[in-house]
Amino acid sequence: MKRSIAVLLSMAMVLSLAGCSKEEETTRKSKKSKKTTKTEDTEDTDETEPSESTDDTEPTDDTDPTDTSESSETADSSTYGTTSSGDPYNMDLPALSHDLTTLRLTNEPVELAYAEFAAQTEDDRLLKIDYYRDVYTVEDTGYRALNDVFSTLDANYASLQDGLYETGVQSLIEAAKTADSDSYWDVSSQYISTLYQIYRADSKVCSFYIVDYAFLIGSDGHSLSLYNYDSETAEAITFDDIVFDRSAFADAVSEYILPTDPDDHDESVEDQNSALMTLIDGIRSGSDISFVMSQNTIIMFQEAPSAGEPTIFSFSIPVLHLGGCVDLSYFCSTPEYYCLTADAFDEIYWDFDEDGSLDIVTVANKGTYYDLDLEISYNGHPCNFGEYEDDGADSIAWVTMVYTDSGYYLYIELSMEDPVNTTLIYHLNNGNFDYIGRTGEIGEIPYDPSCVHVFHRSDLAGTGHFSYTCTMIGTGGFPDQTDTFLRKSAIAATAIDMTLGIFDDNGTPTSDAVSIPAGTPVRLIGVDTAKDLAYFTTLNQDESKNQEFQMIVYKLDYSDYDVYFDGESGYDLFVGASYYD
Repeated sequence: MKRSIAVLLSMAMVLSLAGCSKEEETTRKSKKSKKTTKTEDTEDTDETEPSESTDDTEPTDDTDPTDTSESSETADSSTYGTTSSGDPYNMDLPALSHDLTTLRLTNEPVELAYAEFAAQTEDDRLLKIDYYRDVYTVEDTGYRALNDVFSTLDANYASLQDGLYETGVQSLIEAAKTADSDSYWDVSSQYISTLYQIYRADSKVCSFYIVDYAFLIGSDGHSLSLYNYDSETAEAITFDDIVFDRSAFADAVSEYILPTDPDDHDESVEDQNSALMTLIDGIRSGSDISFVMSQNTIIMFQEAPSAGEPTIFSFSIPVLHLGGCVDLSYFCSTPEYYCLTADAFDEIYWDFDEDGSLDIVTVANKGTYYDLDLEISYNGHPCNFGEYEDDGADSIAWVTMVYTDSGYYLYIELSMEDPVNTTLIYHLNNGNFDYIGRTGEIGEIPYDPSCVHVFHRSDLAGTGHFSYTCTMIGTGGFPDQTDTFLRKSAIAATAIDMTLGIFDDNGTPTSDAVSIPAGTPVRLIGVDTAKDLAYFTTLNQDESKNQEFQMIVYKLDYSDYDVYFDGESGYDLFVGASYYD
């Protein structure tokens, strides 16, 4: 996701946006898709087993989409998304209902780390390895079968990733003996992760993908696995359960996302086109299709059949207007509060006023890269949406809408050079959008608006981000912090000897103390803002010898926190940390 621990933000971005311009002059716009570029081939997974780094990676949903034939059929341009008069906004749509329940999912991730100094360097350079694994459970009663699925997935990923971590630690120990200034960067950082991105989790559907990633000394690989379940029975939902007329749906996809003309033989665009054609042909021919689903879209994943570096593209298709080929019972029922995802063009199709007609919200950058000029349209009409602060953003990263107790809110995440993106918030108000404000980066698809994670930059023990647990309910759309503990994972080493007091579980000082010698590798766990304490753990090869300790934190003017000891700030108390402008 998600995805919500600081050290994992870069790994969560393995499914990043591929830049494509909009071509308004065409019958329908050229596609913008998401892609994953894999650095090592990996093996497919089945529905409950993770992939290992071997050969020939494909996106998985108990599938192996390999059909590469070209389609000879042409879509009827007046069939999908329009009436016979060609008006996309006056379609008769099924009535929406809001009788589902959002599942209460908890994530208790497993986190490990180890570090050693590079012996042959003159300055304090640390070799580091991070391990992170999402572990999800369903809190609600009556979903034992679905909990069994999560439990089996975790057991399988743990058996794979735990072994990779032990291998990585041993590689780090050996590399630390000989790493010098020239070779340090080749061995300085290793990480292993299992990350969930949940698109839906309600009493009808649980849909998500998992990316497992291993970046180790001498090897590098990841895999993508996709899962769709009936929440009550935990039976797999297949593509044919959702799409009952493949030919008509293939026509809709081919009309909606037109191939892009490669600019100067751009290989990335050519790969997108190849993936799109392969996907459409696979839909027509009855091949297994890798997909997940949100409340209003089907997101399909397809590897480009190229001889170069394997790349997986995702294609997001709105479905509310496709009742002639899609079983809309999967989409027209929602929980009380819910999230809508944008399609390939930053458009959101939905019946916002529930009058039985299709509505479309469009977000576009009318400027250029690094020169943002936002336009928000409702049903084809540009809206007044007030002034906004973009903090020097270069592009639109992500768009979503959330329905809460006070209506629909539009969240536009802007791509920043800073480690943490900025998100603009707007309230849909009678066909216009009122600017609410801005916040940090939303860490995952907010399928449950009552529990979302927001990232804010932090430079404590190195540049990264704090992850805040927030709610969007009862807040006027602005994510409001609900947990006093801010998670952050950062590795460094102590620069001086420190004797620190021990605090009890309530944050009250005790008479005990702990001595942390200079040169001790440590990991920041997070900051408890109610207790004004930062929590750390020492890092030993034998994890049973790790020792947790606390330091008093101080709030800085720009919403970050710092620690002080003997008159020194965190920047001088720790070495081997990574900082960015």
